[in-house]
Amino acid sequence: KPEEDTPIEIDPVVQAIQDSTDNEIGFTQAEVPTVTGDILNALRTTGKTLCVVGDGYTLNVSGKEVKSTTSEIDTAITFTESEEGLEFELDNGRTLPCAVQLELDVSTYSHLYLYNTISHKWQYLNSYTDGIITADTAGHYLLTNQNLKFANINWTFFIAGGVTIIIIGIAYIVLKKRYWFW
Repeated sequence: KPEEDTPIEIDPVVQAIQDSTDNEIGFTQAEVPTVTGDILNALRTTGKTLCVVGDGYTLNVSGKEVKSTTSEIDTAITFTESEEGLEFELDNGRTLPCAVQLELDVSTYSHLYLYNTISHKWQYLNSYTDGIITADTAGHYLLTNQNLKFANINWTFFIAGGVTIIIIGIAYIVLKKRYWFW
C-alpha cells in the first residue's frame, strides 16, 4: 500500500512573514501567544520585525536581533500595580532568544528595574522614556518613579560611624580644649 503524500502544515504566522512585502508584520497577542522557533527562524532569514499587540503593549521581535531559534518567547505580559510602581514578567523567566522591544501605552514612569533573583534586590537598568523598553533578559521588571538604587542600603554602618565621630569630637574637646569652657 503506497503512502499518501501529506502536505506539511506551515504555521500561518511563518507564511505571513515570508509572504509579506512590509518590513513589519502585525498580529494580536491572541493570534501569536508564543513566538516559536519556526517564527524566529522566518524572522531571522527575512530580517523582518514581528509586532505582537497585547493589552496595553506591543512586543516587537526583530529578525536582525535573533540569536537562537531553539527557544520561544511567551507574548502574554500581565501588568500589576504595586507600591513601587508597575510590575510585569517578561517571558516567564525563561532565556530570551533575542532582544525584544516593548512599547507600552503607559509612559508616566522614569526608572526601569529588573529583579535580581540571586541578590533578591531590584537592579537599575536605565531611565525609561517614550514608553519603549529594549530588553534582552527575561524576568520580573518594575517601572517606577522612585529611585531604588539606595533604598536597600543598610544605614546602620553610617549611623554608627556618625555617632563614633561625635564621641571622638567630644572626647577631643574635653581632653585637649578644656580651656574653652573656663
